[in-house]
Amino acid sequence: MLPELKGIRTIRQLTEFTHTELGAFFSKEVKIDPAPASILDMKARWQDLGFVEFDPVFFNGARFPSEAKYSGWKRKPNEWFYHQVREAKVAGSPLVLRRGWALVDTSTRPNYRTDGSQTFNDDQFSTIMTDLRVDKKVGIPIDNPDLKLNSRFAISKDDVGEVIYPEIARTLLRVGEGRVTNLKAIEFIFLRNLRYQHFVEGHDTWEFFDDSYSVGPGSGSLTLRGGNGEEGLSSAVDYCSTFNRLSRNCFRPVIFVGAHLAVIK
Repeated sequence: MLPELKGIRTIRQLTEFTHTELGAFFSKEVKIDPAPASILDMKARWQDLGFVEFDPVFFNGARFPSEAKYSGWKRKPNEWFYHQVREAKVAGSPLVLRRGWALVDTSTRPNYRTDGSQTFNDDQFSTIMTDLRVDKKVGIPIDNPDLKLNSRFAISKDDVGEVIYPEIARTLLRVGEGRVTNLKAIEFIFLRNLRYQHFVEGHDTWEFFDDSYSVGPGSGSLTLRGGNGEEGLSSAVDYCSTFNRLSRNCFRPVIFVGAHLAVIK
């Protein structure tokens, strides 16, 4: 959790903090949508269940083209990412934040171990992952015999979307409160610059993004991924298949709160 958020107890405090934070990042007045009344209650309830690493954040629908010069926009996406966007290989609106309030998992991703046995420290999703693997709802790669059953790694994006996130939604959410998904690449990099340097720096593992990717007919189902800190000062974005269970890939859920999600193009 961001230390500055620990003292926030009311929606008004959260809104004022966010207004100041985003104003400094963009160096201008930023319109903040009213925070859902349930967002702090949800966070408190999840903490009681042991899910302690979720922070509230407001995505304001900003756009981040390659020439963007916002004050807080220091570590930009790598040039490969912008080239793929220009080539229309990334689906949707890849340079735009989805507008809305969300609760984001802020856990620190571990470095890779040569046997693929790395796990998040005190992972809040360890029980869910163990249960899903024991029940054979999520498979174990045959080339990773040292995989720990509670690990977020060595899963596919298809596993995440079809099995893991529905289970997290069932465990954490009440009907109608929100939806569980991955951050888009641009949202991940925005958060890296805004608050969470640890999302990238010093790490040699990857996490899935919500962005679908294509290199042309017959390329199969592909997704963007990122977070690898070995690429230097830029924020590296790469791609992989959605169905392979690779030892360096993992997930970071974000829960958008409320039914309305506006995307400004």
